[in-house]
Amino acid sequence: MPDIPFGEWLPDTPDLGQNCTKLVNLFPVTKQSYGPIKKGLPFTAPVTGRIIGDYSIIRGDGVVFDFLGTDGHLWLMKSGEGGYSEVTANHSTGGIYSDTSGDVNAAWNFTSFGTLVLATNYLDAIQCFDIKSDTEFSILSTAAPHAKYITTVRDFVMVGWTDDKGGGLGDGEVPFRVQWCAVGDPRNWPLPGSDAAIMVSSDFQDLQQTDLGNISGLVGGHMSAADGAAIMQEGVYRIQFAGAPNIFDFAVAQSTAGTHAPNSIVKRLITGADGSSIAVVYYHSTDGFIAFNGSSSVLIGDQKVDKYFLDTVSVDRLASVKGVIDAERHGVMWFFHGVGDPTTYFTRIIGFHWGIGRWGYADIRDQPMQHAGMSYSAGGYTLDGLDVFGPLDSLSVSLDSRAYVDATPMFVTWGPDGRMYLPTGPNRAVTIESGEMPMSGDRRTWVQSTRPLVDGGPASIYLGLRDKMRDPVRYTPPVPENIIGRCPQRDTGLYVRIGVQLPEGTAFKHLLGVNVTARPEARLR
Repeated sequence: MPDIPFGEWLPDTPDLGQNCTKLVNLFPVTKQSYGPIKKGLPFTAPVTGRIIGDYSIIRGDGVVFDFLGTDGHLWLMKSGEGGYSEVTANHSTGGIYSDTSGDVNAAWNFTSFGTLVLATNYLDAIQCFDIKSDTEFSILSTAAPHAKYITTVRDFVMVGWTDDKGGGLGDGEVPFRVQWCAVGDPRNWPLPGSDAAIMVSSDFQDLQQTDLGNISGLVGGHMSAADGAAIMQEGVYRIQFAGAPNIFDFAVAQSTAGTHAPNSIVKRLITGADGSSIAVVYYHSTDGFIAFNGSSSVLIGDQKVDKYFLDTVSVDRLASVKGVIDAERHGVMWFFHGVGDPTTYFTRIIGFHWGIGRWGYADIRDQPMQHAGMSYSAGGYTLDGLDVFGPLDSLSVSLDSRAYVDATPMFVTWGPDGRMYLPTGPNRAVTIESGEMPMSGDRRTWVQSTRPLVDGGPASIYLGLRDKMRDPVRYTPPVPENIIGRCPQRDTGLYVRIGVQLPEGTAFKHLLGVNVTARPEARLR
């Protein structure tokens, strides 16, 4: 029999066909192969409290600033440091922010404007940190509204879901409002509609012209046909700079769903035909997983993984789904709580490879994570500088990891212990299963031998068999490779599926499929 490749993982489609019916701890590498997902290894000292936000930025001199937000506190780790220091406003004299520990969906949201890093948790005034000189955060402006969401659109800082706390316009919480600062000055928030505001192009807009619900997130950065986007619960507004008198125009993006999972929103920058950076946004929408480029959207999970995800995610934690860019894998990873999993932490990952349009999945119940994000802060270390992590012979992350020598973006997680984890541990245990095949037409197939097509090992192979599609699948025990790399099989069925397993720590780069030796079962005359 010829080689049987492992096709695209499509758990929402019937088992009969070329697609994979089961996939655990694998991510697509090419259209022909899947690669491993590694366990995390601790990299930093722990930070205290529940982590609910992160942000990384590189200063002009190459120093990396890696910020974390926890319930009531803000933290910073810079290049050459092995842990986080508190930078909460007035922390040395007991300063603390509002307690958000009772809100399972609480979050710190960040943006930057020049050398200013801005952070907001909605309950407190917007915070500001100048990476040129500051040692702790301070209030951005007493005139700025409190806000859940914050981003930078062209020369403006824009916030959404606002509360002026009795100041400003005096109308309190407005969950469908966006407001922006003076042009080029994030610290200047004049009263909207005043002469002072008109002079500096500062204003607000209530996004209530259509029934799209409240704001779920704001995205800045040039998009293909917009300067930004306001992602609502039931739709999306395109944000376009228009100049005086409107400053910004807000138009509903046609046929684009909104989201009730704000933390699932992820922005990726790609290079346009003219060399400019263009933003694409990925998130879990009311229509499933989606990609939006500012003018149109694509349902990237439709008839692929959308139904599987909804069957697997804990519905009461759907709003907590966390999206992260994994630039090294060319993917977007969404961390979520699995249904029935007895923990408050993330226990599963579902990921999309934007280059080839395929999906992967990881079960991390053996190493749940409380937060995921992106960090540059692992770069810029020398051998002497590694002393902050302890003796060289006890480093948890290998010395040949690029984490120590550059400041490229890295996909990272934070464990229940508050430590940052890098995905540099051993490969996770793997299971992958082919689609179901009537390998001999209307006759049962006698499977004699199989061989895994993988550039590592050893592997084990099992069979799934049944004679009618309504029958339950009968699985055989996994058979390990013998000395010549084959897994002997002696079983028969009309419909056959083939699974490959690799134990934790197996080194490999590409898992492609299986080679099968089989023949039709003889017929009685």
